Amino acid sequence: MGKNHFASHLLVDSGATNYMIKDPEVFVELDRSKKDTIGSAHSQSTLEGKGKVKFTTETSDGDELTVELKDALFGLNYAANLVSVG
Repeated sequence: MGKNHFASHLLVDSGATNYMIKDPEVFVELDRSKKDTIGSAHSQSTLEGKGKVKFTTETSDGDELTVELKDALFGLNYAANLVSVG
C-alpha cells in the first residue's frame, strides 16, 4: 500500500480500546494464532490475529512520518481500520 493510502483509510476513535486493522499488508509482524470474537456496540467481528502495524504518512507540513501501532488486532471482516487514541 502506498504512502498515505493506508493513513487516508483510518478512522480515529477516542472510545476504542484497541487498534483494529483489516488490511493485512500493513502488518510487519502478525501472529495468526490469536483468534477470537470481538463484540462492539452494534456487531461482532472475528479476530484473525494480532501484531505490529507500520506505515508512512505525510504531516500537514509535508514532512514524512512513520507510524507504528503495537498489539493491533487483525480481522478481514472489520468495517474499517480503527485507531484508538486516548
